[in-house]
Amino acid sequence: MDKSRLLKSDCVRLGVLAALCLALGTYLIVTTVLISKDGVFYIGQARGFAHDPLDLAQRHQPGYPFLVWVAHEAAVTFLGRDSVSLWIHASQVMTLLCHVVALVPLYFLGKSLVGGARAFWAVLILIILPYPAHLGSDVLRDWPYVMFLSLGFWLLYQGLQWRAWWMFALVGLDAVAAYLTQPASVQLIAYGLLGIAVALRGDARYCVSTAEGAGPVPRAGPLMAAVLLLVGFAGPVLAYVYATDTLVPPQFRRPPFNLPPVITSVGGKGASRGALEFRVQEGQWLEIDIEVSDPQDSELTFSPAAIPVGSRPVYQFRLTAGGACFTTISDDERDTLLEAFSPAVRTYERIAYYAYAQADARPGLEPVHRFWSSAMQRHFYTISPSEKDTLAAKSPPDLWSYEGIAFYAFAPGRQPLDVVPVRRFRSERTGHSWAIAHNSGTLSVVDGNAVDDGIAWYVHAAGEAPAGMLITGRTLRWRPGPAQRGEHGVNLVVSDGELESCQLLKIDVTGPDVASSSPITPALPPAHPYSALRSLQSGRGDLSRLPAALNRLFAAFAESLMVFFLAPWVVGLHYRMRHEAGRLERVLIPAVVVVNAGLIVGRYVWVSPGVERRYCLACVALTIFYVPVGLERIAHWLSHRTASGDGPDERSDRRRVIWFHILAIIGLAICLPKLLTPPSADKNSYMKAIEWLRDNTRAQDVIAVPDSRLTFYAQRPGLVYHGAVDPRRADYIVRIAGQDAGASPPSDWSQEYSVPVNDRRGRILTIYKTHRRRG
Repeated sequence: MDKSRLLKSDCVRLGVLAALCLALGTYLIVTTVLISKDGVFYIGQARGFAHDPLDLAQRHQPGYPFLVWVAHEAAVTFLGRDSVSLWIHASQVMTLLCHVVALVPLYFLGKSLVGGARAFWAVLILIILPYPAHLGSDVLRDWPYVMFLSLGFWLLYQGLQWRAWWMFALVGLDAVAAYLTQPASVQLIAYGLLGIAVALRGDARYCVSTAEGAGPVPRAGPLMAAVLLLVGFAGPVLAYVYATDTLVPPQFRRPPFNLPPVITSVGGKGASRGALEFRVQEGQWLEIDIEVSDPQDSELTFSPAAIPVGSRPVYQFRLTAGGACFTTISDDERDTLLEAFSPAVRTYERIAYYAYAQADARPGLEPVHRFWSSAMQRHFYTISPSEKDTLAAKSPPDLWSYEGIAFYAFAPGRQPLDVVPVRRFRSERTGHSWAIAHNSGTLSVVDGNAVDDGIAWYVHAAGEAPAGMLITGRTLRWRPGPAQRGEHGVNLVVSDGELESCQLLKIDVTGPDVASSSPITPALPPAHPYSALRSLQSGRGDLSRLPAALNRLFAAFAESLMVFFLAPWVVGLHYRMRHEAGRLERVLIPAVVVVNAGLIVGRYVWVSPGVERRYCLACVALTIFYVPVGLERIAHWLSHRTASGDGPDERSDRRRVIWFHILAIIGLAICLPKLLTPPSADKNSYMKAIEWLRDNTRAQDVIAVPDSRLTFYAQRPGLVYHGAVDPRRADYIVRIAGQDAGASPPSDWSQEYSVPVNDRRGRILTIYKTHRRRG
């Protein structure tokens, strides 16, 4: 067949494959109820791309979010409007187009390896496989990654096959694009160097079956190819690393900073910004269970501190570079700073002292005013009305701008007896700072040469817990005596060694004639899901997971091939490697299988125990060509087994073709129901909950959810939690659990809505209102 007829045949085949892929992909997009959780993440990344591309590149591989952003901008330009659904559909269409484009290099790679007819059947099967098809119509980076990976692998194979060493520069540049989408694409460089090593080992006819009679490969060519490959990849990647200061890919970095423990409930009551109230009779035991977890699964310590009723902790930060001081009584502001700034920027110095958030909390309180200087990048605090008025009236806005009341304390000369002084210090280097004397008499001041400006105001220091109060395990126990009647303020502090979370308690000790509050139901602390993160942070994997990882790898690969095509894949790969493949194919294809299997197993062992089918996509796509080979061998065996008579059967070739088509049709028939089945009922349950949130909550309400899609579709501020949830930061909490789930919801949460998830586990989605007070 001449070249023009070959080209025409290839175009016809690719046209059929592309049309089928577009048709199925469009159907899957139209029938999508919910995109994946990662899809919500990528759209969030793309939304931030226009505002700060560098920040995106520092926190995540920017390739796929950039494509999502481009697709969205094109859709907005064409339609002239914007919406959440536009983000979703534009992103899905872009992913589908990447899926279609990826078929082109995959087809030509398969043609180079196993022939055009086999490549056509292989890509056809890949299109019909349900799990790869669904990935191509969701908002996921897997098919864009495979698009770059398959293009690079085809260029690599062509360059080795025809000794076109200049093509390795294109392979390196393609690997850069793939790296910006998925760091695992570095495997392209390994395949390139491996192929070059094969080319350097003697006769070309062992490398490529079509190059019979060719002489030995000169060393200069392969060495030049290696240089072009490494320079083409390393040059842009090093420039990217230098510009973003991200030597280690985001997926493999340790978390940049610690997060505080999460208190969910105390004594069966949801954690609150205000004080939780309890009552106990003198001589009776008060037992309060604490439901708490730590995002990093750190060891937790518990300590109760006696404080005046109505007071609140004041938290202190200090700029790491300049030493400027910042204090806040707001828990929300503290949490925001802890999440937004790493210790390299702003150091958290824990609770400085205790003051008040309301002026009427206690007689004699005065406001402490807060100013900000954008010119000097520091804050200033004063309780003096005259000093406040002078700064507000006479300072230029860029020098000192008034930010309001920071908290309430006692002014010098009007302080009660149960307070301690906060002294103000002035330094040319760090500006003003404020500190109280510790038990040792020392002051926490950054600059030892700072000038003492005298007493700024009076506050409370933490006192010893009431006599007899102790915490064993995760339960606070106290049996007050007759001398301890009255109200007691306690700050329950839970610390992971670096950060702490607090819950204020107000305990009323009554006489024996006063009825006690209702008994408290102990809440068992839930198992925490972050042990994998601890393994990653420590840099050590759990090798005991290796057998489970191999089992999950096999299961995921079999599911990706719908089980039916697994046996043909194994048979075809074995037969091809043993009887038909050239040396280059025998080296590169097993390398693809081993490298991708190693990446999946390594992720299971060292990062997170869970192998998803999507991680198998690259290996399935690059080796799908061996499925038709395996079907041919199985058809040959069936033809031989069903042949009539003892002599040679003239119709054996025809029977093999018939058996091949029967097997292929059976496989496709197995795939189509799974591919075309409408979405599962659990997603419809999610949509009912989303509609309720959209119709019954305010736009500013914060919803704590275990699945980010709930708030993304409802267009509400979301707080995604894993395991335990902090009700102090959310107005509503969504729980998805079975009826036999561990701890009951706190008694002060009100159930607002419930819907069965209708999955195999019989879970129920419940929405609670927390009645939180913002702090």
